[in-house]
Amino acid sequence: SIITLLSFTNIYAKKHRFIIVDESRSQLHYVDQFDSSNDWTIKFPKRYRNARLVTNQKIVMTTHDGYVEYDLKTQKELKKVANPLFNKTESLVRLPNGNTVLGCCLGKKGGISFYELDKDDKIIRKANFPEYHYLRLMSLTKDGSFLFGVANKIIKANWDGEAKEFKVSNEKCWAYEVEELSNGNYRISGGYHPALEEWTPDGTFVRKIAGGLPSPKDYNYYFFGSAQQLKNGNWVVSNWTGHEKNDSKKGVQLVEFDQEGKIVWSWHDPKRSGSVNGVIVLE
Repeated sequence: SIITLLSFTNIYAKKHRFIIVDESRSQLHYVDQFDSSNDWTIKFPKRYRNARLVTNQKIVMTTHDGYVEYDLKTQKELKKVANPLFNKTESLVRLPNGNTVLGCCLGKKGGISFYELDKDDKIIRKANFPEYHYLRLMSLTKDGSFLFGVANKIIKANWDGEAKEFKVSNEKCWAYEVEELSNGNYRISGGYHPALEEWTPDGTFVRKIAGGLPSPKDYNYYFFGSAQQLKNGNWVVSNWTGHEKNDSKKGVQLVEFDQEGKIVWSWHDPKRSGSVNGVIVLE
């Protein structure tokens, strides 16, 4: 029909400039859909998980034992911080004062530890949570608390070692990334039964933003990784489909939902990139 044709055309006419974390091929890609001559790729020696844009010219990435900074214009490494204490660094946040918070996960051997580093990368404080054995993407709330997911739980914790938790409604949905929204509620992106959802801090379900498909066998939407809300209110989310280099063939790598949960844009280029678990849209 004409309506179907227009909807199809709109999805593929929309364009973005974005950075993606290519987990399965250990790379970082910049994609400019307006001018592909600007595209670039940085290859990593190992799989790095979390990317944060610091300025328009600099990005920081977690490594297996700390973090590394890159210049976006030249794609050259600016600084690398490595310390055995930071083994299995999964997540990081760069604070407004220039300090860096790292989230490290040693599993059952040591639980989860958070470190705050000053501008010279010296440890100024630490918090450990031995009761938790899983960490992916951590964020900080307005009051400076940690916000992260452990399987189907949302955890809010602080530097004093205190933690509060609650379960999300779908026990098969793993909370990969949790962040505080401007209204004070929490947004999760989760996998296996992929969904973007909004919850109150006391554990009350508010709404499904997007996703929520019933079957993990549908690789088109298999495991939602990092997500970003755009200025127009839409959400762009990465869709991870497996650890193998060519698992990106299984399903779409990025998808954009409008505020009603409808798909308005997607990106799928399995030749260029492996399975994607992180995205930064440059508006």
